Amino acid sequence: MDDRLMMMMSCKKNSSRLMRISGRRRSRRRVKNSSHGRMMRKVKKLQKLIPGGKGLNADQLFVHTANYIMHLKLQCSRLAPQHNLANLPPSQNLPVLESSAI
Repeated sequence: MDDRLMMMMSCKKNSSRLMRISGRRRSRRRVKNSSHGRMMRKVKKLQKLIPGGKGLNADQLFVHTANYIMHLKLQCSRLAPQHNLANLPPSQNLPVLESSAI
């Protein structure tokens, strides 16, 4: 009789433990699927994309991202004239020097 009682108590402890664990999982799922959880996942992705973004909080990251975008735009505007010059046909690329007769 004592063995059956011990077995029942053991099963009850295990089932309550499983319920606590499954409750934690449900709460993690709720946080993961909440709007805050989705935003935090996007912030983490942005931290990986932006150089130096890993140690920044969300506010600092957004400012750093804006500065990085401005830096990239400046680089594009500086490189565009060089790109246009490189795509000219060879006859227009360099001035033709006339050779003088010796």
